[in-house]
Amino acid sequence: VLAGCGGATEAPPEPAATEAPAAQPTEAEAAPPEEPAGAVVNSAGVELPADAAPLEEQVLYRADTEYTWLSWTTDAYDYTNGPLLGIHDSCVRPDKEFNPQPSGCESWEVSDDGLTWTFHLPEDKVWSDGEPVTAEDWVFTLQRLARPDYSFEWFYSMAGIVNWDAVVSGDLPPEELGAKIVDDYTFTVTTNQPAPFLVKQFADLWVVPEHIVQDRLADGSWALDPEKAISAGPYKLDHWDKGKEIVWVANDMYTGPFPPMMEKIVTTFMEPETRWNAYQNGEVDVIGYGYEVDLPPAALAKVYADPKWQEQLLVWPNFVTFYLYFDTWKEPFDDLLVRQGFSHAIDRDAIVNGPLQYQASAAYT
Repeated sequence: VLAGCGGATEAPPEPAATEAPAAQPTEAEAAPPEEPAGAVVNSAGVELPADAAPLEEQVLYRADTEYTWLSWTTDAYDYTNGPLLGIHDSCVRPDKEFNPQPSGCESWEVSDDGLTWTFHLPEDKVWSDGEPVTAEDWVFTLQRLARPDYSFEWFYSMAGIVNWDAVVSGDLPPEELGAKIVDDYTFTVTTNQPAPFLVKQFADLWVVPEHIVQDRLADGSWALDPEKAISAGPYKLDHWDKGKEIVWVANDMYTGPFPPMMEKIVTTFMEPETRWNAYQNGEVDVIGYGYEVDLPPAALAKVYADPKWQEQLLVWPNFVTFYLYFDTWKEPFDDLLVRQGFSHAIDRDAIVNGPLQYQASAAYT
């Protein structure tokens, strides 16, 4: 990711010394200096740092691809900025060591046998329409994810939540899922076997408003209407200008641990291959987030060769392994020697040092 910021400016030159006598101060110049301007507070009530720009300049410009939906729970592969900047809030968020931190869920614990997780919610958290965010919303969200047409259902199935597969197949009603309401601000999730990773998975449990969606099998049209696209996160939808941009504004009802630091976030839709030039021209502040390759090797070579660009480059591990696999039931890949031949013929180092330079490392295990 490249994140831009204003460059430093050179100090003005010192004035040349002269023999002229000093001028007497005017009345305005003799007046005591004005008190510093008050703190910049955004529309969500967040006091920004002392050196913050004026409120009207608190806008982040990003580049992204336009997709169909705005809700992660509609299609995890075909949504535009849904969970990250509005509409949803996740149960937990990872810190830089990937340890889960409170977000939509305030605290949690697991039973001694490792099978039942109990999640506690803050009682002051509300949707952007003023309705409280309750355990009913979180349980409804899990029921919504357990449906056969959901593209990311496989991810949640790995935890082995009780009756998950039977609810997905329709053999059991959603009420039989191993996610239960304890009270308005407590819910439990029970698994068939200990799943110590479940709480980390819940960094991708993005709550949806049950009172808006109502039907767990509903499509994502509810989130396309700014009147219905209510948010529990730091930002909420302002408008979506199809083919051009989507704009998010600070959610003044948000009370969670990640308050909105920007007044507005503008996502401009553009093709990945054009984003590097747009960044260099100052048209966008951030590029590169996600799976799309905004920075091809030629651009990365330029970044690594220039300290100005390199200091703006943020890199972190993306835990993805790309691989080829064989249908071992069909010829010729039912032959072990053929499979070994293909494996030896692939020069991983040539690939990662060529077309994937700066973007990957060879996987040999």
